[in-house]
Formats: sequence, structure tokens, C-alpha cells
Amino acid sequence: MKKRIINLIVAFVFTSMAAIASNTPSITIAGEKAIVVDTKNWKAASLNVEISNQDGKLVFDDELTMDKAKKFNFQNLVDGTYTVTLSDDYKTTIQDFIIKANKIELVAELETNYKPIITLNEDYIDLNYMSKGEKTSISIFDSNNTVFSVKVENEASINKRLNISDLPKGSYTVYVSSDKESTWKKFRI
Repeated sequence: MKKRIINLIVAFVFTSMAAIASNTPSITIAGEKAIVVDTKNWKAASLNVEISNQDGKLVFDDELTMDKAKKFNFQNLVDGTYTVTLSDDYKTTIQDFIIKANKIELVAELETNYKPIITLNEDYIDLNYMSKGEKTSISIFDSNNTVFSVKVENEASINKRLNISDLPKGSYTVYVSSDKESTWKKFRI
């Protein structure tokens, strides 16, 4: 059992390192008022792309296939600050850019936040999450109230196995939340 857990942790660390190294999308400037999102390095089947203005209003939302790059032309957008958000099942990448005097300027570095990976099994739930040291809450709810809750702080990655074999039969939701990401998964015992 102990050896299996150590193997799971080692596999997760290597998988995470590979994801960090190879899955960074390429967002580049392509002309005066255009950018290119190169999706070929993402390992998901599809990639959601959202572009919003400085007020948070969505100006574009689409799902891209992973086999080629897509050019976004912003000729009709007014000067201002915009955000490109790329996301799949495992992570979200955010890049800000400014349109000013018919030119685009990328602002700051790409920010990548990883989503919790929740694996449901008959007797337990495995949780793997690159939390980057953020405060993280892990909770299991039934239809009436919280069955289990734990807060984790100051850990770069969280690897937890939650024993659910003693829970009564019924419907539950496991919920993982941090300042950057939150996700949930329903399950039935």
C-alpha cells in the first residue's frame, strides 16, 4: 500500500513537470491588431478560448481543436486592456494584452493555474492538485450538509486519498476550492 502511494506521488510529480514544460500555449502578436493562439502543445482534445475586455465583458468565446493555431483579428475592438483565457480540463492560462493606437502589446507573463484532478474509486477519492501554496479547501457534501472538510495551506502540491468506504449509500459532491480555481465532482455510493 505504502509503495503504491509513493508510486502515485512520483508519477504525479513527473506528469506535472511534463505538463509544465510542454503544454504552455504560444500566444504571439501577428500584425498590428491580431494575435495567434498556437494550441498544438496542449494535450487535451479541445481548448476553450475566452477573450474579455477590462470590464470583464466577454467579447469572444469558442472551443478550438488542438491541431493548429488560430489567428484572432481585433480590428473592430476599441483601445483598451483585454484578457485571453485558455482552459481545458487540467489548467487555465491567462494572458493580458493592450490595444493602443492600432497596435497590440502583451502585458506581463502568462499566468497558468492548474485544476484539481479528482479520481473516484469505489472506496476512496484520490485528489491531486498543484496548489502553488495557496489555501485550499476540500469538502464532501451529501444532500443535507458537509460530511467532510479539510483546509490545506502552504503546500505546493496536494496529494490526498480520502476514504469514503464508511459513507452511507447516497449521492455526494466532492468540492475543491482555492483562490485561483474551484471544481467539483458528483458521485454516488
